[in-house]
Amino acid sequence: VSHRAIEAARSGLYSQFEVQRGLGVAQMLRFFEETPSGWQVCESVRRLVRFRQHNVLSTPHPGRLPFDLVLCRNVLLYFDRDTRSTAFDRLASAVMPDGFLMLGAGETVVGQTDRFVPTARRASFFEPPSSSQNNALRKFA
Repeated sequence: VSHRAIEAARSGLYSQFEVQRGLGVAQMLRFFEETPSGWQVCESVRRLVRFRQHNVLSTPHPGRLPFDLVLCRNVLLYFDRDTRSTAFDRLASAVMPDGFLMLGAGETVVGQTDRFVPTARRASFFEPPSSSQNNALRKFA
């Protein structure tokens, strides 16, 4: 786990190059403010975000969970099947029922756990099965 990466994200300060990657101009101008040091995420957005580091194989700390989004990119591919199963159980307890788990491009839940299913929204995003069922029902309501 990179403490430096977490601190950089927590600061919300990005270079012109970083802020343009994956964001349209309208989003950039809506959610960032240009400063002499770079592009700063707006205070209203920063207040909504909590950054925490957790060991995916440890029991989650009470009171700090669950999260709307858990980023666990390029970690699980290094684990054997049993260890991945334990990790998925821990991750499932860390994600809100309507939340998301984001894995790396080379990782999936398919054939490895029933605690998450792929989302229809984006590649690499997964959700608890009850969330996807609820979303499917909302489409028909």
